[in-house]
Formats: sequence, C-alpha cells, structure tokens
Amino acid sequence: MPWSIGGKGTHGCSGYPVVDYKGKVVGCHTTREQAARQQSALYASENIDKAKNPCWDGYTMEGMKPSSDGSGKMVPNCVPSKNKKSYNGCGCTECKAKNISCEECGCSTSDMSKKKKIWQGSAFQ
Repeated sequence: MPWSIGGKGTHGCSGYPVVDYKGKVVGCHTTREQAARQQSALYASENIDKAKNPCWDGYTMEGMKPSSDGSGKMVPNCVPSKNKKSYNGCGCTECKAKNISCEECGCSTSDMSKKKKIWQGSAFQ
C-alpha cells in the first residue's frame, strides 16, 4: 500500500502526517524526518519494492507526478493496469457483478443459463 507524507498541519495533524492511499492518517510526527522513517518502515513491513512498483494491486507505476498536497514532492503516478481485464458487455450477469471479462469468468456469450442468473445477497440464484 502506498503511503505519503502530508504537509505540516494537514490531515488534522499538527505536525507531518503519514497518509495511506485512501487519505487515512497512520501517523503524526513533529519532524518530516520522523515521518519519513515511519513511511520507510511501513514499506519495509509490507515488503514492497518502491523502486519497482509502489502502487496497490491492479495499478502500475507510470512515472512520477507532483504530490496532491501541494508540497511539490514527487510521488509515483499509479494508473490502472492495462492488462487488467474488466467486464466487456457480454451480457453475463456474473461477469458484470464481478467486473471481470467473460474469458476470465469462463462463460460463453451464448450460455443463456448464466445470463439469466441474478445476484441475490452474496450468490447468484
């Protein structure tokens, strides 16, 4: 999971916040150096190789971009993976509910029995 260091006094933190990709503060520090140490420890504990792909599952890094916190810090530009398959409009309700391609689902567009299934609760009926 990617983490960033927010600007001083942002995200409800009087110091320097360490923030996850959803904007949740996971630490608040009096110095930027302390925040950087926590950020490094978080990456190490998740066993993420920041140089190869600091992005979360389903995303890949395409260069760097300025941080959205206005600090001018450069951060990874994480974009949806191009090879990730998603629902392709085949008409299968299972594919649509799971947002996967029909090839990944294993259905056939001519398989009317799957097309007629309806998602109810946590399963197809």
